[in-house]
Amino acid sequence: MPNHSMCVQFMSNKSLTDLAKEFSAEIDAPFEWKHHVFPKYPAPVLVEVNGVLIVKKMNFGLIPYFERNEKPKMVFHNARVETIAEKPSFKKAFLTKRCAIPLESFF
Repeated sequence: MPNHSMCVQFMSNKSLTDLAKEFSAEIDAPFEWKHHVFPKYPAPVLVEVNGVLIVKKMNFGLIPYFERNEKPKMVFHNARVETIAEKPSFKKAFLTKRCAIPLESFF
């Protein structure tokens, strides 16, 4: 199986309005964001809530379930497809929480 991993930073130049139109989604609440996104930065994310697709502000990265600090010290941004469903840091989120991150490029 190939070794695929998540990106460390990404870019998206679309406005919230453009994203909402493109994905037939609603905007949760307007917000400003940098179009060059690094881990822990806020960015628009698509989530489904009660059957409705919503563009919502979320911080890029996965806060592990065991992190208890209000400002987390640990934020993961890299997972291997071969083990994502097995590793404690990713398993619960992978199996139960999904979102889509609209982007034009990542690196």
